[in-house]
Amino acid sequence: MKNIYFILGMHRSGTSLTAQILEKMGVWFGEEEWLLPANKGNPRGYYELKRLVEINDLWLAENNLTWKSIGKIENTSIIVKESINDFKKDYLNNDNMAIKDPRLSLLWKKWGELIEDNIRGITVVRNPFEVAKSLEQRDDMDLEYAYCLWYYYNWKCLQFSLEYDNLFLMQYEFFDFFDKQCNKIWKYLYGNELQDYNGYNEVVVNKFRHYKEECFEAKTKIQKIVVDFYKDLIALSEGRKQVLDVIDRQLMNYKVILQEQEKIEYSIIEKDFARRLHIYMLSEFFGGYMIRALKRKLFDNNIQIVLCGNGRNLLRVLPIFEKSGINVKCILDKFNLSEREYERGMLKVYKYKDMKLLENNDNLYYVITPNGSDKDEIYNELITYVDKERIIFLSAILGE
Repeated sequence: MKNIYFILGMHRSGTSLTAQILEKMGVWFGEEEWLLPANKGNPRGYYELKRLVEINDLWLAENNLTWKSIGKIENTSIIVKESINDFKKDYLNNDNMAIKDPRLSLLWKKWGELIEDNIRGITVVRNPFEVAKSLEQRDDMDLEYAYCLWYYYNWKCLQFSLEYDNLFLMQYEFFDFFDKQCNKIWKYLYGNELQDYNGYNEVVVNKFRHYKEECFEAKTKIQKIVVDFYKDLIALSEGRKQVLDVIDRQLMNYKVILQEQEKIEYSIIEKDFARRLHIYMLSEFFGGYMIRALKRKLFDNNIQIVLCGNGRNLLRVLPIFEKSGINVKCILDKFNLSEREYERGMLKVYKYKDMKLLENNDNLYYVITPNGSDKDEIYNELITYVDKERIIFLSAILGE
């Protein structure tokens, strides 16, 4: 039976760094063309299979969630199950392989049930203050919410340990105790001591250590809970505590975190609703508000529209329109997700190059779902073919 390693951990925690070391130790992550390319956010590469990320995003979207969400995974469609089975056949064809995507921390249970190989975990934990600062800078995320999200991801990784082997690694040890950390990983993989450290040191460069919080002071209730959990995870990684002990200690804290994050979400909505549309647009209340506003704007209950945007946003928005009585004629998809992934029967999915097929159709309105650069790019493309009076921005509607 093959060994499949799940690389788990909160976003911005050093999972890519860990993957680089694992690759040098002989663990396979897939062909280069299968992986997400390196970019400014991760100049050495993500070591994440594109298809894996697509499936996980689709799965979360089916449950009205994103990677930034805290919530239950209750639905697994036939499309997701089939996609995972296809993924297993197409990608998991090495006897010593790892798959990496922080979303796996939330979705590992069903992946484990469907993969059925010998699954083992490696969880990377980073100082929550460092992670929160990184998310604030990269994603403009509220710091208190980032602490809650850090707790939620690591709690899910802890749950993984109840069913599978799981090695906990502290991110700071890659910089402060590198040889010890490498030996710990090697021993977990192969059962013996690492003899030759040549070639590994080049992986760790201190310039990639964006934040270093050697001393931090917990001031808020959430910060105090997060620091307490972080200390437990350090003790777990050092063998001073067992998984069940940590779960028992943290159970009440976990419930408090869930309560606090709900308060933070409502606060963020009130302060900055339109700009954070992509996180909150999926709830029943705001979905209904969006549809009512759109109908008011067009004065017609028999509207035919074309949804425009990137595939992930469209997957989140589409169910709201389907329940509303508004006829979605087709969709224009920036990322060109396959029609099968939409699971919507006869609904047409066009690529941007086919946009001219919809030219001069006076019965259609074009609704643009995303914000930011996506919105500008899609709008500039659309006005080549469409009267700009027929182009509607959901964020503008919700900001009314």
